[in-house]
Amino acid sequence: MDNARIVLGAVGIVIAIVLIGGLWLKNRADSEAKASGKLAEASALYWRGEYGPLSQRATDIRRDYPGTKAASEATRMLGDAYFWQGNFKQAISSYEEYLKSVSATNPLRPGVERSLAQAYEGQRQFKEAAGLYEKAAKEFPSRVDQADMYMAEARAYEALTNYTQAKAIFDKVANEYADTPFANTAEMRLGELQGQGR
Repeated sequence: MDNARIVLGAVGIVIAIVLIGGLWLKNRADSEAKASGKLAEASALYWRGEYGPLSQRATDIRRDYPGTKAASEATRMLGDAYFWQGNFKQAISSYEEYLKSVSATNPLRPGVERSLAQAYEGQRQFKEAAGLYEKAAKEFPSRVDQADMYMAEARAYEALTNYTQAKAIFDKVANEYADTPFANTAEMRLGELQGQGR
């Protein structure tokens, strides 16, 4: 009898765990579905360029549906909304939060890192921008995107008056990315810097 009570108690606990787990998963799925609907509305605002309302909608999604995939994407959109409104400090904060929440293999990561670098550049934090441009250049699969990121990195080094590093990167683009539209611009910038004795 004692063993039977123990077995029945254990079975009861397992059933309770299964029921609670099932309810939790259903609740989670419902939250994801509702959050996805709200995210679709936020996306429509994004593509219409309505960044003020988008900021509010993204903030609401993050508050009402924490921990969902939609909340993570709303954080990225919030970064974009802040960026296009010229609020680079808030954009940086949102982009960094988003990047902490996604895997290193997320296909959106290089694009978000580029946006973060541009926000740093907007804040005149050129050293941080240069590092991120270089990182993004190594992650983008497209050679055109890679060359674009290296050009942006060189621009950041120019802003830091580190002309030696800027020239080295312009030279890299001119020689290693000759098949891209950025090669000619890189050659011109290299010639201009050299002509200025920098």
